[in-house]
Amino acid sequence: MAITKEERKRQILEMSIKVFAKQGFHKAKIEDIAIEANIGKGTVYQYFTSKKELFKEMVAYCMMGYNSQLEAIIVSQLGIKDKLVALVDFYDVYIREHFDIAQMILSQTELLSKEMKDWIMREKVKTHLLIEKMIDIGIEKKEVRPDIEREVAALAIIGTLNQYLGKKVLIQGHKGPKIDSAPLVSFLLKAIQ
Repeated sequence: MAITKEERKRQILEMSIKVFAKQGFHKAKIEDIAIEANIGKGTVYQYFTSKKELFKEMVAYCMMGYNSQLEAIIVSQLGIKDKLVALVDFYDVYIREHFDIAQMILSQTELLSKEMKDWIMREKVKTHLLIEKMIDIGIEKKEVRPDIEREVAALAIIGTLNQYLGKKVLIQGHKGPKIDSAPLVSFLLKAIQ
C-alpha cells in the first residue's frame, strides 16, 4: 500500500527530530534526515523548501503533538487521581523521548522567527488552559475543592511536573527506570483536594 503525502511528511518530521537532536541544527543535513527516513534527499525538498523550514515545522509538530496527547488525558473519563497518574506517565515518556530535541531547540532560538516564538507562547498558554480545564472538570465531579485558585493550581501542576520529572530524567538519564508517580500524585492531590 502506498504511503500518503501526510504520512510521508510525518515520517520526515519524526526522523528530523532524531537527526536534529543528535547532531544539532547546524551539523544536521537534509541528506541525513533522508537517510533516516529511507527516502531520497529530493523527496524531503518536495515537502520542505529548506532545512530551516523543516526545523520550524518540526518544532510545531512536537508542540502540537504534545498538546494533543495532553488534551486526550484531560477530556478522558478518568477521575482526577488517574488523570494525574496519566499526566506523570505522559510527561515521563515525553521528556525522555524529547529531552535532547528540547535542549537543542532552546539553544537554537535564533532560528525561530518572532512569529514562531509568539506561536510557541500561544501553545504554552493552551497547555495551561488544558490543565485549568482538568481542574474545572475535577471541581464539577467534586474531586477538586471548589475554592481553588485555578490559574495558580494549573501553574503549580505544570511546574511541579516539569521540575520533578526534568530533574529525575537529568539524574537518571533517558534510560533510567520509569518514574514512580505515587509520591508526586499524592502531593498534587493534597494541594487540590
